[in-house]
Amino acid sequence: MKDKRLYKIFLLAAAYFLVARFAWLFTIPPGHTTPLWPASGLALAAVLIWGRSAWLGIFVGAFFANTMNFFSASSLWSMSSSVLTGGVIASGATLEAICGGWILRKLSKANNPLNETAGVLVFALLAGFASCLISATIGVTALCIDGVMAWDNFGTVWWTWWLGDTVGVLVATPLFLNCKEPSWRPNTRARLIEAVCLMVLLIVDCMFVFGQFAGPSTSFLLYTVVPFLFWAAFRFGRKEAALVTVIISFFVVRGTMIGTSPLLGHNVSASFLLMDGFLIFAILNSLIFSSLVTERRMAESSLTAEAAHRLDIISTQQEIARIQMDLQGVMMLTCERAKQLTGAFGAVVEMCEGDEIIYKAASKGVEKMAGWRLHMNSSLSGECIKTGETLICHDTMTDERVDRPATVVNNVRSMVVTPLKYNEHGIGVLKVFSPEPNGFTHREAQTLQLLAGLVASAVKHAAAFEAKQTLLAERTTTLRALEESERRVRIILDTAYDAFITIDHRGIITDWNRQAEMIFGWSRGDALGSFVGELIFPRSLFGNDSGTLREILGFDSNDMGGNRRVELDLKRRKGEQFPVELTVTPIQFAKGKLFAIFIRDITGQKQREAAMRQSEQRFRTLAAASPVGIFENDATGACLYTNPRWQKIAGLTLEESLGDGWFKAIHPDDAETVVKTWKAAAEAGEQFSLEFRFKKASGEIRWVHSRATIVMAANGKITGYVGTSEDITERKLNEEKIRAALQEKEVLLKEVHHRVKNNLQVITSMLNLQAGYIDDPQMLDLFRECQIRIKTIALIHETLYQTVDLAQINFGDYTRNLTSYIASSMSLGKKQVKVKVEMLPVTFSVDTAVPCGLIVNELVTNSFKHAFPNRLEGTVTVSLTDAHEGQYTLSVSDDGIGLPEGFDFQQSNSLGLVLVHALAGQVDGTVEVVNESGTTFNITFSPKKQIS
Repeated sequence: MKDKRLYKIFLLAAAYFLVARFAWLFTIPPGHTTPLWPASGLALAAVLIWGRSAWLGIFVGAFFANTMNFFSASSLWSMSSSVLTGGVIASGATLEAICGGWILRKLSKANNPLNETAGVLVFALLAGFASCLISATIGVTALCIDGVMAWDNFGTVWWTWWLGDTVGVLVATPLFLNCKEPSWRPNTRARLIEAVCLMVLLIVDCMFVFGQFAGPSTSFLLYTVVPFLFWAAFRFGRKEAALVTVIISFFVVRGTMIGTSPLLGHNVSASFLLMDGFLIFAILNSLIFSSLVTERRMAESSLTAEAAHRLDIISTQQEIARIQMDLQGVMMLTCERAKQLTGAFGAVVEMCEGDEIIYKAASKGVEKMAGWRLHMNSSLSGECIKTGETLICHDTMTDERVDRPATVVNNVRSMVVTPLKYNEHGIGVLKVFSPEPNGFTHREAQTLQLLAGLVASAVKHAAAFEAKQTLLAERTTTLRALEESERRVRIILDTAYDAFITIDHRGIITDWNRQAEMIFGWSRGDALGSFVGELIFPRSLFGNDSGTLREILGFDSNDMGGNRRVELDLKRRKGEQFPVELTVTPIQFAKGKLFAIFIRDITGQKQREAAMRQSEQRFRTLAAASPVGIFENDATGACLYTNPRWQKIAGLTLEESLGDGWFKAIHPDDAETVVKTWKAAAEAGEQFSLEFRFKKASGEIRWVHSRATIVMAANGKITGYVGTSEDITERKLNEEKIRAALQEKEVLLKEVHHRVKNNLQVITSMLNLQAGYIDDPQMLDLFRECQIRIKTIALIHETLYQTVDLAQINFGDYTRNLTSYIASSMSLGKKQVKVKVEMLPVTFSVDTAVPCGLIVNELVTNSFKHAFPNRLEGTVTVSLTDAHEGQYTLSVSDDGIGLPEGFDFQQSNSLGLVLVHALAGQVDGTVEVVNESGTTFNITFSPKKQIS
């Protein structure tokens, strides 16, 4: 925006400078003034077109033009004086243009004052003659003060300056002001020829009258140029008339300057006075004639436009009449027509919704406004609706009634708002916008009122039509709903499980569904209109009197809407009778009373009830004869039934055990366990088994073993439990006796193991004493080996009586104790032989543990004695691993010298190896010897009994 303004200032300054320099070509000696100063006309036109913002461009152009004319470089003082004088003259020229423009804007209503005769007179008298006094006075005074001219010449120079500026305004301003005005006739070939002829004839006439052929003898031809002004104004327009004026002015000034014009006086001043007078006369005649022609053409255009305007309104009425039922279409069409007829850039229809106004329709270009909302109390539209009057906003920047932020966003500077009325109440507005201030007149307001009336009429018709359509739609919807309801009711009745019939107060059948056809065998056509008593009721029910039937069906009852339920026997078409359940409902209608009867065949139900009674009786009989207690509880644990045996065990009667009564018979110490077990089973949906005690009122305690099974409904929900309670008091007593006897036997067995262990210990001690009397080393070794073998057996018995289970022994712990004892007994001086035990965590019976322990004893002892003859250390490893199919492998290995080559352990006479073979046979085992990196004995066996 700033760049554009600078561009305008520069362009205006340059134009002013060039026009001024051209005007200096016609200066009057000594060069202070010219008879024609077109720059003043350019300045005034710029102010009228661009406003007061044009002052800077005028000042700059005038400053440089005048400074250059009076500039003197003889001294610094002369230079400063020239600049100052040029600035003062430029200020006078600028003030002249601003004052002239202000006067024309204030006194002339039209944008272009030359469009009307009154505007031409204001332009000539005030903007021309009056405002030019400013520049002449300031300019001449500045020249005199500066010393450029003498004060004696002030009057002559002043009026010459004033007339030059005045003629410049009258000549140049119309040319620049009308340069954008369109010609009133189209550019045709004939018009172009006419324009060329006009220009040629004008130039020839000017040359003849004011050129070198002119003189006193041609003075009578001076006014022959006036017809050319009228020709241009009448046939072409103001722009062409202004151009003709400029051409005539050029020839008149030129002729006067070179002395060939018939307008020559006795001196220069007189000549210029005659010249300016003639130019003013010719220009005023041209401007007045042009304004008259313009007013006439504008009046013709206005009449033509008004006629077209009314035709457009009539056309709009016809279009709205065609679419008056489509309210949205009417509003859209009205917006478009309002935009066209008023010259607005946009139009909208706004409707009231409570305290808000919503934009219901918008013309093209402002479609984004559709759906916007305004508040009733803070908008021009709201005031229009409240007052019911058409309102015009000439400038949104100064009008306090408008929503200024919204107008700024949408570039709206003026608007017209007219109310839409329905039943004398404001329901909305029709609004048009313009981006320029004062964009609308009362004519546009009247047009908008006509269109608003069309919209209001359309709203009225649409409301009436909508009301009729709504009523019709409601009736149609009601009928369709009734039809649909009747169809649904018929489908429901025809697919119902029960037979459905309706009868009137006489017993005549009026409706009969498909299930009734299937149950009774009568078709709908056969049943309708028949007497219900004869059709489906057996005559034995009421004989020849229908009073019983009337009583059953409630014909004489006044209880409307109440249901009567009856079970009786009816008959099929073939005469077969069957049980049914009747539900009779009397219904009162305006035309009389009807009875709706639902009939359900309960033959199967009766059969099931009979079967259930028989089943219940059998259950009661079996339960009563059962030697086991039987109970039935619901899902909460409440007792529903107990048989006599259960009652005897618990010491309760049936009445006492029902509900929570059975819980009172449970021993207090067992009550919490029973409740927890019951709740856990109920939550998990599982059966349970439990042993607890009943404590009778007499104090007698009975042990019972109860088992319960869930009872589940068809939907998978648990409904209760059925279970048995067996009296196990005698079994509990026998178990106590057996437990006591077993404890006594365990004590006795431990005592036996202890005594056996002690006896073996005595034998070992005796052998140890006897060894003290033996000097033979071989015999001493034999005694020591016997000691160890006995200790091996004694260790078994010691381990057994120290454990809880007298039948099993932990073979790993036993082996570790045994090898530790052997290592300590077989200490061989400085030799350090280590024993490693790697055992599975298994237990063996005594029948297995004793042979295996003796095998370990023999093999470990042999390793200590023979495996390390020349070594100070070694390792003996005893391990037990899984073999396969319940068998184990007992391995004893050493990292000693191994067996001699060719040694056959099966043929050995060694007592130890013979014992190994014999003991392996006791556990159904096999012996394998591996003579690599020492010696390894693998005994694979099956234990007599194993507990993992």
